[in-house]
Amino acid sequence: MTATTASAQITRKRRSMRMEERISITVGGIDILGQHFKEETVTLVVSCHGCSYSSKHHVARNSVVSLDVPATSDLPLRTITARVVWIQRPHSVKELFVIALEFATPRNVWDVTFPPPDWLPRWNEIGREGKEHDGLAGDLSTGTDGPLLSHGGALVASVHAEGEAARGSSSETRYDVALSFAGEDREYVEQTAEILRSRGVKTFYDKHEVVTLWGKNLYTHLDEIYRQRARYTVMFISKYYAVKTWTKRERESAQARAFEETREYILPARFDSTEIPGLLPTIGHIDLRCTPPSELAELIIQKLRSS
Repeated sequence: MTATTASAQITRKRRSMRMEERISITVGGIDILGQHFKEETVTLVVSCHGCSYSSKHHVARNSVVSLDVPATSDLPLRTITARVVWIQRPHSVKELFVIALEFATPRNVWDVTFPPPDWLPRWNEIGREGKEHDGLAGDLSTGTDGPLLSHGGALVASVHAEGEAARGSSSETRYDVALSFAGEDREYVEQTAEILRSRGVKTFYDKHEVVTLWGKNLYTHLDEIYRQRARYTVMFISKYYAVKTWTKRERESAQARAFEETREYILPARFDSTEIPGLLPTIGHIDLRCTPPSELAELIIQKLRSS
């Protein structure tokens, strides 16, 4: 079999997108000499179907290991059984083995904030049915920790930008990103908002908030959104944005927040080169004339991951 053919077969076997993530894990099992081991290591690549990691232990292909993923603020300690499907031997005594594992039951155990669209629900969103199927009594937390959105027949958790401790006693919604735009540019913005929502990003977009906005004092409420309750504001700049009354209010609220921040808060996205008061031309922006909504949504997600 040629290298090209083997690579193509591996690609076809991948059932969920892989991510390079360094996540602490504990792996236990029996090595190729029949000795029990337990080691703390980190993942190299993760997906819903397994992971790869560095190891000091030579294990046999098709052997079974246990994998512990430490508890996080959202998820308890996760213990899962996996099968060794691939081994890369070290080329020198200073190098480690690279071991690839496949889960018996695919699931997102990693608590990745913004998972790829083809990933399965997070560990504690599988619920009792998943626990009984797997026979892992006591390992799964039933119920969910937030609203669920339907996406291609799978459940995707809505991501909350702030944890409960950060929220305090407030019941107000926090947003990962708020979108500020003129109505004339809605078609592009709406496509971006829908993609973000499908990926579990908590997004302030007016059409998603019809019930919430109904009866509110919009002047006060929108000031609070753009000045206090979003991690970032994406400002969709155009000739229309520069002259609208409501976009002026949103911009002023966002700029007031940006003045108080020690990091970037306003993310400019330009349909044209219109100058906006208070926004320096030297600030990095995304040119929407050559950036489709899907690409902008992915850039926003990358920004959120990096913050």
